[in-house]
Amino acid sequence: MEKILFWQENLQLSGSVNLGENVILAGDVGIADNITIGSNSLISAGTKVFKNFPENSKIGGYPARSLYDWQKIQVKLNKMLSKIR
Repeated sequence: MEKILFWQENLQLSGSVNLGENVILAGDVGIADNITIGSNSLISAGTKVFKNFPENSKIGGYPARSLYDWQKIQVKLNKMLSKIR
């Protein structure tokens, strides 16, 4: 299977980044040195990656985290905001 990468402008890869097969990188993604991204992963625009992620990850944010975890945090923040209004 060949490695397929899709990306936009401003991709920043440091040192020895290890990307698995079929990793999709959006615009303005930065990945630090000695990081591994598993196969079939997606990294959303503007994400800065400082830790390893397993296969089939959907990653976003600064610092990077699972998009599922990011969505859970957003829901909690919205609930907190509604309590202080």
